[in-house]
Amino acid sequence: KTSVIYLGCDHFKKNKIKQYNLNLPKIFFLYVGSRANYKNFGLLVKAIKILKNNTKINVVCFGGGKFSKSEIDKYNLQDNFINIQGDDELLSFLYSKAFALVNTSRYEGFGITNIEAMQLGCPVISSDFKALKEIGASSCLFFKNNNHKDLSKKLKTFIFSEKIRKNFIKKGYLRSKFFTWSICAKKTKKLYEKLVK
Repeated sequence: KTSVIYLGCDHFKKNKIKQYNLNLPKIFFLYVGSRANYKNFGLLVKAIKILKNNTKINVVCFGGGKFSKSEIDKYNLQDNFINIQGDDELLSFLYSKAFALVNTSRYEGFGITNIEAMQLGCPVISSDFKALKEIGASSCLFFKNNNHKDLSKKLKTFIFSEKIRKNFIKKGYLRSKFFTWSICAKKTKKLYEKLVK
């Protein structure tokens, strides 16, 4: 038997974000976590290359370790890909400043970065893998899983329509309210009580 209990995202508080004096681009997309295997970082690189003909697109990659020489060579990373390492406080700051979070994962068990971003007013462009769609519902702008051309179109949607982007900010923030640690704890307690009867 299986029970599904969602994680929470309210460990980040919108009114308690520590400010950092970083030399960040005015507009940047945010990528969070590992760049290996199923996280599908290469898909974002391909999508950005399509758009570079129109305008310079900046991407901040948080976590996952510093860019290795092999990564830089493999993806031909230019200065518009910025690598930043840090803790959750710095991550919450980046969520609050990013133009959008981009989640390129081919599969996820939950996808906590999506709801963390939405909680802090950062709209989400996400792979349409089943679990991510279940969590995001209609509050994320989804692209076809593992399709860099469709991802490129969705990036362009936010770049050229502030109205659409702001609409996803509102929807995302409202959706994030369904994922609190209090709800998670209560449901977990209730499940344990049921199992020990």
